[in-house]
Amino acid sequence: AVYYSKAGNFNIHDARRIYTTTFNENGDFTLEVNSLDYGKTYSYCVVVTVKQEQYYGEIIEFTTAVLPDLKLEDIKTEVDVMTVSITGKIVGIEDVDISEVDLTCSFSDYSSHGSYYVVYDQISANGEFRFVFEVCCREALAHNRKYSGLLRISYDGYTIDEQSVDIQTYIPKGSVNLSSVSYDSAVFTGVIDDFAEFSQCPSNTSDSKMQAGIYYSTDPNVEPSEAKKAQGTLNDDGTFTVALDNLLPDTRYYYGLVIVHNGGLFGEIQEFT
Repeated sequence: AVYYSKAGNFNIHDARRIYTTTFNENGDFTLEVNSLDYGKTYSYCVVVTVKQEQYYGEIIEFTTAVLPDLKLEDIKTEVDVMTVSITGKIVGIEDVDISEVDLTCSFSDYSSHGSYYVVYDQISANGEFRFVFEVCCREALAHNRKYSGLLRISYDGYTIDEQSVDIQTYIPKGSVNLSSVSYDSAVFTGVIDDFAEFSQCPSNTSDSKMQAGIYYSTDPNVEPSEAKKAQGTLNDDGTFTVALDNLLPDTRYYYGLVIVHNGGLFGEIQEFT
Protein backbone atom coordinates (compact mmCIF):
# COMPACT_ATOMS: atom_id res chain seq x y z
CA ALA A 1 0.00 0.00 0.00
CA VAL A 2 0.95 3.64 -0.42
CA TYR A 3 -0.07 6.10 2.30
CA TYR A 4 0.06 9.75 1.26
CA SER A 5 -0.91 13.22 2.44
CA LYS A 6 0.13 16.80 1.89
CA ALA A 7 3.62 17.41 3.22
CA GLY A 8 4.18 18.46 6.82
CA ASN A 9 4.01 16.30 9.96
CA PHE A 10 3.19 13.13 8.01
CA ASN A 11 1.08 10.72 10.10
CA ILE A 12 0.38 7.37 8.53
CA HIS A 13 -2.80 6.93 10.55
CA ASP A 14 -4.31 10.11 9.07
CA ALA A 15 -3.03 9.60 5.53
CA ARG A 16 -5.00 8.38 2.55
CA ARG A 17 -4.25 4.90 1.23
CA ILE A 18 -4.26 3.06 -2.05
CA TYR A 19 -3.15 -0.57 -2.37
CA THR A 20 -2.66 -3.46 -4.75
CA THR A 21 -2.16 -7.24 -4.53
CA THR A 22 -0.80 -7.49 -8.05
CA PHE A 23 2.98 -7.87 -8.61
CA ASN A 24 5.14 -9.17 -11.38
CA GLU A 25 7.71 -11.93 -10.83
CA ASN A 26 10.27 -9.37 -9.73
CA GLY A 27 7.94 -7.88 -7.11
CA ASP A 28 7.36 -4.70 -9.12
CA PHE A 29 3.98 -2.98 -8.80
CA THR A 30 2.25 0.19 -10.01
CA LEU A 31 -0.19 2.40 -8.10
CA GLU A 32 -1.83 5.50 -9.56
CA VAL A 33 -2.94 8.35 -7.31
CA ASN A 34 -5.58 10.71 -8.75
CA SER A 35 -7.31 13.93 -7.70
CA LEU A 36 -4.20 15.59 -6.35
CA ASP A 37 -3.93 19.38 -6.21
CA TYR A 38 -1.74 21.27 -8.65
CA GLY A 39 1.51 22.72 -7.38
CA LYS A 40 1.42 20.98 -3.98
CA THR A 41 4.04 18.91 -2.15
CA TYR A 42 2.97 15.51 -0.81
CA SER A 43 4.60 12.96 1.51
CA TYR A 44 4.18 9.24 0.99
CA CYS A 45 5.25 5.98 2.51
CA VAL A 46 5.15 2.45 1.07
CA VAL A 47 3.86 -0.21 3.46
CA VAL A 48 4.15 -3.92 2.65
CA THR A 49 1.98 -6.35 4.59
CA VAL A 50 2.98 -10.04 4.75
CA LYS A 51 0.89 -12.36 6.93
CA GLN A 52 -0.34 -9.40 8.97
CA GLU A 53 3.20 -8.17 9.54
CA GLN A 54 3.77 -4.61 8.19
CA TYR A 55 7.07 -3.32 6.83
CA TYR A 56 7.40 0.46 6.43
CA GLY A 57 9.46 2.28 3.84
CA GLU A 58 10.98 5.71 4.28
CA ILE A 59 8.86 8.87 3.96
CA ILE A 60 9.44 10.50 0.57
CA GLU A 61 8.14 13.76 -0.86
CA PHE A 62 7.06 14.76 -4.36
CA THR A 63 5.54 17.92 -5.83
CA THR A 64 2.79 17.98 -8.43
CA ALA A 65 3.03 20.14 -11.50
CA VAL A 66 1.81 23.73 -11.28
CA LEU A 67 -1.23 24.91 -13.21
CA PRO A 68 -0.39 26.34 -16.64
CA ASP A 69 0.03 30.10 -16.86
CA LEU A 70 -2.83 30.99 -19.19
CA LYS A 71 -4.05 34.56 -19.72
CA LEU A 72 -6.95 36.14 -21.60
CA GLU A 73 -5.79 38.96 -23.85
CA ASP A 74 -6.96 41.14 -26.77
CA ILE A 75 -10.65 40.80 -25.85
CA LYS A 76 -12.84 42.64 -28.36
CA THR A 77 -16.59 42.85 -28.91
CA GLU A 78 -18.44 43.57 -32.13
CA VAL A 79 -22.14 44.39 -32.11
CA ASP A 80 -24.23 43.92 -35.25
CA VAL A 81 -27.99 44.06 -35.72
CA MET A 82 -28.53 40.34 -35.12
CA THR A 83 -25.29 39.13 -33.49
CA VAL A 84 -22.73 39.94 -30.83
CA SER A 85 -19.21 38.61 -31.40
CA ILE A 86 -16.50 38.32 -28.75
CA THR A 87 -12.98 37.53 -29.88
CA GLY A 88 -9.71 37.18 -28.03
CA LYS A 89 -6.68 35.03 -27.41
CA ILE A 90 -5.45 32.71 -24.67
CA VAL A 91 -1.74 33.35 -24.15
CA GLY A 92 0.31 30.30 -23.18
CA ILE A 93 -1.96 27.72 -24.82
CA GLU A 94 0.90 26.36 -26.93
CA ASP A 95 2.53 24.75 -23.88
CA VAL A 96 -0.47 22.76 -22.60
CA ASP A 97 -2.79 19.96 -23.65
CA ILE A 98 -5.55 21.97 -25.35
CA SER A 99 -8.07 19.19 -24.72
CA GLU A 100 -7.83 19.98 -20.99
CA VAL A 101 -8.65 23.68 -21.53
CA ASP A 102 -12.24 24.92 -21.31
CA LEU A 103 -13.32 28.44 -22.20
CA THR A 104 -16.77 29.63 -21.13
CA CYS A 105 -18.63 32.87 -21.71
CA SER A 106 -21.70 33.79 -19.69
CA PHE A 107 -23.97 36.82 -19.66
CA SER A 108 -26.50 38.13 -17.17
CA ASP A 109 -29.20 40.58 -18.21
CA TYR A 110 -29.42 43.52 -15.83
CA SER A 111 -33.19 43.69 -16.36
CA SER A 112 -34.17 40.01 -16.29
CA HIS A 113 -33.42 38.96 -12.72
CA GLY A 114 -30.00 37.45 -13.37
CA SER A 115 -30.80 35.12 -16.26
CA TYR A 116 -27.60 33.61 -17.65
CA TYR A 117 -26.59 32.63 -21.14
CA VAL A 118 -23.59 30.27 -21.25
CA VAL A 119 -21.73 29.18 -24.35
CA TYR A 120 -18.78 26.81 -24.76
CA ASP A 121 -16.52 27.23 -27.73
CA GLN A 122 -13.59 25.49 -29.36
CA ILE A 123 -10.15 27.07 -29.04
CA SER A 124 -7.76 27.16 -31.99
CA ALA A 125 -4.25 25.76 -31.75
CA ASN A 126 -2.76 29.25 -31.31
CA GLY A 127 -5.25 30.19 -28.59
CA GLU A 128 -7.55 32.40 -30.64
CA PHE A 129 -11.29 32.09 -30.01
CA ARG A 130 -14.54 33.61 -31.20
CA PHE A 131 -17.96 33.52 -29.57
CA VAL A 132 -21.00 34.50 -31.64
CA PHE A 133 -24.28 35.18 -29.84
CA GLU A 134 -27.52 35.50 -31.76
CA VAL A 135 -29.62 38.50 -30.79
CA CYS A 136 -33.40 38.84 -30.65
CA CYS A 137 -34.11 35.15 -31.01
CA ARG A 138 -35.82 32.89 -28.54
CA GLU A 139 -33.33 31.65 -25.91
CA ALA A 140 -30.80 34.26 -27.03
CA LEU A 141 -29.78 37.82 -26.22
CA ALA A 142 -32.30 40.61 -26.83
CA HIS A 143 -32.01 43.95 -28.57
CA ASN A 144 -31.67 47.16 -26.58
CA ARG A 145 -30.24 45.40 -23.52
CA LYS A 146 -27.15 45.78 -21.36
CA TYR A 147 -25.43 42.55 -20.34
CA SER A 148 -22.73 41.86 -17.79
CA GLY A 149 -20.45 39.14 -19.15
CA LEU A 150 -17.66 36.93 -17.86
CA LEU A 151 -15.01 34.99 -19.76
CA ARG A 152 -13.40 32.13 -17.83
CA ILE A 153 -10.52 29.75 -18.63
CA SER A 154 -10.48 26.43 -16.79
CA TYR A 155 -7.83 23.73 -16.92
CA ASP A 156 -8.74 20.25 -15.74
CA GLY A 157 -11.62 21.81 -13.79
CA TYR A 158 -9.52 24.55 -12.14
CA THR A 159 -10.21 28.23 -12.94
CA ILE A 160 -7.06 29.83 -14.36
CA ASP A 161 -8.14 33.30 -15.47
CA GLU A 162 -11.30 35.39 -15.70
CA GLN A 163 -12.14 38.64 -17.43
CA SER A 164 -15.35 40.67 -17.40
CA VAL A 165 -16.86 41.87 -20.67
CA ASP A 166 -19.96 44.05 -20.77
CA ILE A 167 -21.98 44.73 -23.91
CA GLN A 168 -24.89 46.82 -25.09
CA THR A 169 -26.78 44.98 -27.81
CA TYR A 170 -27.90 46.81 -30.94
CA ILE A 171 -30.29 49.71 -30.33
CA PRO A 172 -32.86 50.11 -33.13
CA LYS A 173 -32.57 53.41 -35.00
CA GLY A 174 -34.63 55.32 -37.52
CA SER A 175 -35.96 58.71 -38.53
CA VAL A 176 -39.29 60.51 -38.99
CA ASN A 177 -40.17 63.76 -40.77
CA LEU A 178 -43.18 65.92 -41.40
CA SER A 179 -44.73 65.10 -44.78
CA SER A 180 -47.70 67.48 -44.89
CA VAL A 181 -49.60 69.80 -42.53
CA SER A 182 -52.95 71.62 -42.55
CA TYR A 183 -54.62 73.88 -39.97
CA ASP A 184 -55.70 70.92 -37.79
CA SER A 185 -53.86 67.83 -39.08
CA ALA A 186 -50.41 66.56 -40.02
CA VAL A 187 -48.91 63.53 -41.73
CA PHE A 188 -45.47 62.10 -40.92
CA THR A 189 -43.38 59.53 -42.73
CA GLY A 190 -40.53 57.57 -41.21
CA VAL A 191 -38.25 54.58 -41.63
CA ILE A 192 -36.62 52.03 -39.32
CA ASP A 193 -32.97 51.31 -40.16
CA ASP A 194 -32.03 47.68 -40.83
CA PHE A 195 -35.69 46.64 -40.65
CA ALA A 196 -35.13 43.79 -43.12
CA GLU A 197 -32.91 42.10 -40.55
CA PHE A 198 -35.21 42.88 -37.63
CA SER A 199 -38.16 41.33 -39.46
CA GLN A 200 -36.37 37.94 -39.51
CA CYS A 201 -36.32 37.77 -35.73
CA PRO A 202 -38.70 35.07 -34.42
CA SER A 203 -39.87 37.33 -31.60
CA ASN A 204 -41.11 39.78 -34.23
CA THR A 205 -44.04 37.43 -34.80
CA SER A 206 -45.04 37.49 -31.12
CA ASP A 207 -46.34 40.14 -28.74
CA SER A 208 -42.93 41.83 -28.80
CA LYS A 209 -43.23 42.79 -32.49
CA MET A 210 -41.50 46.07 -33.28
CA GLN A 211 -43.69 49.16 -33.44
CA ALA A 212 -42.96 52.68 -34.67
CA GLY A 213 -44.65 56.07 -34.47
CA ILE A 214 -44.16 59.52 -32.98
CA TYR A 215 -44.47 61.34 -29.69
CA TYR A 216 -45.79 64.92 -29.79
CA SER A 217 -46.65 67.86 -27.53
CA THR A 218 -47.01 71.63 -27.47
CA ASP A 219 -44.41 71.73 -24.68
CA PRO A 220 -40.83 72.10 -26.00
CA ASN A 221 -39.46 70.65 -22.76
CA VAL A 222 -41.71 67.62 -22.65
CA GLU A 223 -40.22 64.29 -21.64
CA PRO A 224 -40.75 61.89 -24.58
CA SER A 225 -42.07 59.19 -22.28
CA GLU A 226 -44.72 61.62 -20.94
CA ALA A 227 -45.84 63.00 -24.32
CA LYS A 228 -48.79 61.84 -26.39
CA LYS A 229 -48.05 58.95 -28.77
CA ALA A 230 -49.35 58.04 -32.22
CA GLN A 231 -48.50 54.66 -33.72
CA GLY A 232 -47.88 54.04 -37.40
CA THR A 233 -48.13 50.86 -39.45
CA LEU A 234 -44.78 49.35 -40.39
CA ASN A 235 -44.44 48.27 -44.01
CA ASP A 236 -42.24 45.39 -45.16
CA ASP A 237 -39.45 47.83 -46.07
CA GLY A 238 -39.44 49.47 -42.64
CA THR A 239 -41.26 52.63 -43.66
CA PHE A 240 -44.31 53.88 -41.78
CA THR A 241 -46.85 56.72 -41.86
CA VAL A 242 -48.50 58.51 -38.95
CA ALA A 243 -51.53 60.81 -39.32
CA LEU A 244 -52.54 63.28 -36.58
CA ASP A 245 -55.98 64.89 -36.44
CA ASN A 246 -57.70 67.42 -34.20
CA LEU A 247 -54.63 69.58 -33.84
CA LEU A 248 -54.87 73.19 -32.69
CA PRO A 249 -54.60 75.72 -35.55
CA ASP A 250 -51.66 78.13 -35.62
CA THR A 251 -49.88 76.20 -32.86
CA ARG A 252 -46.31 75.04 -32.62
CA TYR A 253 -45.88 71.32 -31.92
CA TYR A 254 -42.84 69.32 -30.97
CA TYR A 255 -42.40 65.72 -32.08
CA GLY A 256 -39.92 62.89 -32.40
CA LEU A 257 -39.52 59.26 -33.38
CA VAL A 258 -40.77 56.44 -31.14
CA ILE A 259 -39.61 52.82 -31.60
CA VAL A 260 -41.06 50.17 -29.31
CA HIS A 261 -38.81 47.10 -29.15
CA ASN A 262 -37.76 45.67 -25.79
CA GLY A 263 -38.60 49.06 -24.32
CA GLY A 264 -39.22 52.53 -25.71
CA LEU A 265 -36.64 54.36 -27.82
CA PHE A 266 -37.06 58.05 -28.59
CA GLY A 267 -35.56 60.17 -31.34
CA GLU A 268 -34.45 63.79 -31.27
CA ILE A 269 -37.15 66.41 -30.88
CA GLN A 270 -38.29 68.39 -33.95
CA GLU A 271 -41.01 70.98 -34.46
CA PHE A 272 -43.76 72.15 -36.83
CA THR A 273 -46.56 74.72 -36.83
